[in-house]
Amino acid sequence: ILSSYFPNKTKIIGGLKYDSYKFKIKKNIKLNKIKLKNKNKKIILLCPSVGDELRILDYLKESVNFNFRYILSPHPVLYNRRERVINKYTQELKNKCNLEVYNDISTFELLSVSNLVICGFSSVAYEALFFGAQSIRVVNSKHPQFFDPRDNLPVAYSPNKLRQLLNKKSLLKTKKSVRKKLLKNYFYKFDNKAHERFWNFV
Repeated sequence: ILSSYFPNKTKIIGGLKYDSYKFKIKKNIKLNKIKLKNKNKKIILLCPSVGDELRILDYLKESVNFNFRYILSPHPVLYNRRERVINKYTQELKNKCNLEVYNDISTFELLSVSNLVICGFSSVAYEALFFGAQSIRVVNSKHPQFFDPRDNLPVAYSPNKLRQLLNKKSLLKTKKSVRKKLLKNYFYKFDNKAHERFWNFV
């Protein structure tokens, strides 16, 4: 659309947001402890954000089990409600799964030790791909969809569908070719130089 209004005045530069990100996170002592805490179980990272935290919880209550480890990492924008969200998840899921919370470790860092991510419309669904982790979007089909359905990421429109996906062992394996294509289509380049391309274009 922009190119039709501004011919020869648009350019793809990549995501400025990710210029400050380090995609090769060094395994520090804390991350190693998390990984080795129970290395026989896969880690599922739960990433609720504003507006989807209750829906995700409702789906989880009917889908989780003790076959996995679940780590809860609410979006930073929930900072004023973070404790409430954590307490609600802890209470509702305490007899249904193993739930862990690490307040001193960011979601981005936790992605490096996770095998699967469950979120709503958050961009963490794509960011998980940086670390080779698959992701599942939890959404309500009756509500507006704030993501591109062409990304072909698994979507759970019901608790039953989420349960089916979690029982699908192959889901935990992402094909490198698919991951590479998605990253290229949605992020262009990860070389920490998007800001340089921006200023050069301006």
